Amino acid sequence: MPTGLNSIRLPRQTLLAMETHARNCAPLECCGLIATDFIGEVRFVYPLTNSESSTSSFSIAPEEAFGAFMHADRSGWRIGGVFHSHPGSPSTMSKRDIAESADSRWLHLIIGRDGLRCYRLEEKEAVEVAIETI
Repeated sequence: MPTGLNSIRLPRQTLLAMETHARNCAPLECCGLIATDFIGEVRFVYPLTNSESSTSSFSIAPEEAFGAFMHADRSGWRIGGVFHSHPGSPSTMSKRDIAESADSRWLHLIIGRDGLRCYRLEEKEAVEVAIETI
């Protein structure tokens, strides 16, 4: 993922897939991975299982993550981010979200009660990234 990224283009069907996954998992947090191409465009989302079954945290089931990484690789993409929901709170990155980030170069899309927001990390600080739905 390019550093200093200020905006992303998000296909409408990708947004709908994430929102549907969040609704289907509520009141628990949903989670998944985001495939990007090598210039950082969002190409696909993988709605995955939250192995914590929690209303306030998530862990992606490892065997599902492996499958997503393999599919992305076969498709010429890479995993460039993660998404999850905050069913009872705003769509801001929590201290835990920041501390447990798997890769500081990843996008972090969060669906909260105030909608969808996107972030990237810069020196362990969340920087908001604008979303253009296409």
